Amino acid sequence: MDDANPEQRPSRGRPRSRYAERSEQVKQNMRLYRARQAAEQAALGRALEGLLQAVSSGDLQGSFAAGAAVAGIWQESLMRSRFLGEGKNKSPKRRKNPDGSATGEA
Repeated sequence: MDDANPEQRPSRGRPRSRYAERSEQVKQNMRLYRARQAAEQAALGRALEGLLQAVSSGDLQGSFAAGAAVAGIWQESLMRSRFLGEGKNKSPKRRKNPDGSATGEA
């Protein structure tokens, strides 16, 4: 290998082409996440509307069935895990000093 010619030396680190592939993969994952979230919100909205109609009409069995549908959608929802704080990407809480500051300087 010739050290005088930098074009022949292998570059250090990750190849440049992988950055573009990774950013495209992240964009695709976000599109899928947003689509799933929108579908869940639409399904939850339809189930809640059905529950509202069943309750307002006084239909006991319809109310129970619609409530079960709402509970089933909510149980598998992305929103539930975010709402309850069960997400894996939860950032750690910062330690606070006794004087209330977040950093080590008082």
